[in-house]
Amino acid sequence: MHFSINKYLKPSFLIAGAVSLLVSCNKELPKAKPIETPATAGSTISELLNDPNFSILKAAVAKATPAPSSGQQTLSALLSDKSSVFTFFAPTDAAFQAAFPGITAAAIATPLFSPGLLDTVIRYHLVGGQKVTSAMVPTTFANIQLPTSLVLAPPSTTLPPGLRMSIFPSRRGNNMWVNNIPVTQADIAASNGVVHKMAVVVAPPSQRLWQRIDTAADLTYLKAAIKRADEGVAEASKLEAALMNPAANLTIFAPTDAAFKAILTAMITQALMAQ
Repeated sequence: MHFSINKYLKPSFLIAGAVSLLVSCNKELPKAKPIETPATAGSTISELLNDPNFSILKAAVAKATPAPSSGQQTLSALLSDKSSVFTFFAPTDAAFQAAFPGITAAAIATPLFSPGLLDTVIRYHLVGGQKVTSAMVPTTFANIQLPTSLVLAPPSTTLPPGLRMSIFPSRRGNNMWVNNIPVTQADIAASNGVVHKMAVVVAPPSQRLWQRIDTAADLTYLKAAIKRADEGVAEASKLEAALMNPAANLTIFAPTDAAFKAILTAMITQALMAQ
């Protein structure tokens, strides 16, 4: 009997100990407190456009409308969004007037400025997802390249979808520039990013490199040389195709017709003197 009691008592003590341990661990937990997201301080970029120096830009942002097929939010919605962050190279009234003499906020409402045109121009001044202050821009070569909110529709199957036109801030000493256009006032803090006032509207490029070469009266020799170099070359590997590609970031040191004539004359002279 003694053996039998010990046989059953040991498991009973083990079970009682386990229950006691569970009870001691199962204390009442403190009530969970919701995580409070602190309200972002300051004015949004949209609210900063109430500055009287931004009257034309404010009217342009209100009128600008993206293409329905793009699925993009309006600029008014983007610049009011406190949950996002932007860098806005914002043209002042003086900047607009430097690019379009005589323009006023009232003129923006006229058919001369279509909603799509305004949307395109302004998106080229806007960088999404980044807050780029002047201190972040290097003073040495190379300057930085930022993808703007201006998305190009792919003109061919070789162009990647969602290609964004780039903008190029730079800094010389304490002065900041964008595409070599001076910033008149940098680092205006907003609750959803930063604003830099521009001296002139920064227009997106209107031509590709090949279009410039193809139509330039003083680059006819260069055009002919590129055409000759492309003979017998696969289409995708041609120089002309590279110069037509908006996704390429190229710098071309283009010899003018005068430069070609000078070197050809020197070569002919050298050849004659060698005879």
